[in-house]
Amino acid sequence: MTMIWTLRVVSLVALLSFSSRGADWPQYRGPERSGVSRETGLARAWPESGPTVTWTLELGRGYGSPAVRGNEVYILDRPTGKPADQREDVLRCLDLDTGKELWSFAYAAPGRYSFDGTRSVPTVTDGHVYLVGPFGHAHCVDRKTHKAVWSVNLLERFGGDVPRWGFVQSPLLDDDVLIVAPQGKQGFLVGLDAGTGETRWASPPLSGRSCYASPVVATLAGVRQVVIATGGQAARGRHAAVKGTVAAFAAEDGRLLWTYDGWQCRNPIADPVPVDTERVFIAGGYGAGAVMLRVVKADGGLAVEEASRVPGWKGQIQTPILHDGVIYANNSGKGGKGGLTCLSLDGKTRWASSQVENGPVFDRGGVLVADGLIFAVDVRGSLRMVEANPEEYRELGSVPLLAGKEIWAPLALSNGRLFLRDLTKMHCVDLRAK
Repeated sequence: MTMIWTLRVVSLVALLSFSSRGADWPQYRGPERSGVSRETGLARAWPESGPTVTWTLELGRGYGSPAVRGNEVYILDRPTGKPADQREDVLRCLDLDTGKELWSFAYAAPGRYSFDGTRSVPTVTDGHVYLVGPFGHAHCVDRKTHKAVWSVNLLERFGGDVPRWGFVQSPLLDDDVLIVAPQGKQGFLVGLDAGTGETRWASPPLSGRSCYASPVVATLAGVRQVVIATGGQAARGRHAAVKGTVAAFAAEDGRLLWTYDGWQCRNPIADPVPVDTERVFIAGGYGAGAVMLRVVKADGGLAVEEASRVPGWKGQIQTPILHDGVIYANNSGKGGKGGLTCLSLDGKTRWASSQVENGPVFDRGGVLVADGLIFAVDVRGSLRMVEANPEEYRELGSVPLLAGKEIWAPLALSNGRLFLRDLTKMHCVDLRAK
C-alpha cells in the first residue's frame, strides 16, 4: 500500500509539473488542454503591418498545430511527393527562435484517406514525445535519442478500421497513462502505460465509429472520468446515420459510467468542455447544435441530464473555450456563419461577430485566449485580435497571414510567440509587447 501511495504522489507531482509551465504549450489546446494561456505581457495594439513574423516554415500537409516544450517546437506532418504505398508521417523538432529543424522522427504510414494530412498534436513531457498518426500509429519518442521507446498499431491491437478522415485525437496523458481512442472492437477508449505502451485498461466498445473529438478528463459529481463525444456511422446511404452519443468512462479502469444520446452529431470534432464540478458543454456541427449536460449521483452510480441547449449552434471544428464564466467559440462551419461568439453558461448569445456591421466572416479557423485577448483566424486567413470582453465584440487588430480554403488548424502560444499553420506552412508570430 505504501508503494502504491508513493507512486501516486510521484505521478501527481509529474502531472502538476507538466501542467504548470505557463510559458510552454506542451499538448493540444495548451497546458491545461483548455485553449487558454496563462501568459501575460502581450501587445494590445499592432503596427499597420501587423506583429512581427519571426519565421515561416514550409511543411508537409497537415491540420494539427504544434506543441512547445522549453525551446523546442514539435509538429507532425505528412510530406507529399511519394506514391500512396510509400508515404510517411514525420515528427519534426524545431528551434523556437529560428524555426530550424533540430531533428525528426519518421515512420511508414502508407495509404489514403479523405483530406490527406496529419491531424493530431503531439504531447510533450520532459523526456518524451507522444503522438498518434492518422492511420492509428501511436509512438513514444525519446527527446534525447530521437528514437521510439515504444510503438503500437492501435488497429492491430484493438481492432476496427481507419475512420474516413483518419485518426484525429491528440493523445491525452493522465498521470502515467496515455489515453487514446482506437474506436475498436476490443476497446473504444484505451489507456496505455506511458512508459511501455502496454495496455493498462480498455473500455467497452461503442456503436458508431466516426469520432474525431479528443477525450478530456474531468471530475464530475465527485468521480474522475474521461468524457468523449462519439459519432454515428452511415448505416445505408450518405445521410442514414446511426445515433451518436456522449460517453464517460472511469479514468482508473475504463469502465462505462454513463451515456447521453439526446445530443447527436454525425461527425463530432470539437471536444467536450468541462465547466464545473457537475457540468460539461458539448458542441458540434452537422445540425447537432450544442448542449450543457449536468452529471449527478443517482442510485449508486451517475446520471446525466440536459441543463440547456443551443439549437442553432454550428461550430463544426474548433473546441469552445471557457474563460471567466463565459464561453468563446467560433460558431461557424459547414453552412454556418455565426462567427466568433460569446455565450453565457445558460446558452444565451452575449455577442457574435456576425451581428457587427461589416464584421469579419469566420469559418473554421483556430481560436485561443491569452492575457485577456482572443486570437482567432478568419475565413480569409487573417489573424484577428479581439478583446475578451463578454459585453461586446471589440476588435483590436488584424493581419493577413495564411492562405487556402482549409485553414482549420488550432492555434498554439508559447513564450509570447503564436503559431499558425495552413495546409503547407507554419508561421511563428511575436505577440510580445515591446
